[in-house]
Amino acid sequence: MPLQLSVDGERWRTHLRRFADAQPGLVPVAKGNGYGFGLGRLARKCDWLGVETVAVGMYDELPDVADRYAGDLLVLSPWRGFADPGTLAAKHRHRVVHTVGR
Repeated sequence: MPLQLSVDGERWRTHLRRFADAQPGLVPVAKGNGYGFGLGRLARKCDWLGVETVAVGMYDELPDVADRYAGDLLVLSPWRGFADPGTLAAKHRHRVVHTVGR
């Protein structure tokens, strides 16, 4: 039998708002399939919360988040000078914060 997750939307939004308000400088992480919610939905919630930065796991996740979130985009995978940051539109590249691994 497949797993089905049901979320009380109002309760979830209230929790997110309280937590974000109590944690100045919070950097939410949205990676993979967005923990079942989808990266786009989580990106919109981060924009709603008004956080300055959202982290993604890998460069190929940036396009799913960039059009739905207005702030900076931190990539947790280390940047490699020889790697192309993917298909991210040029209009978003100035918002990307790279992680240096060495």
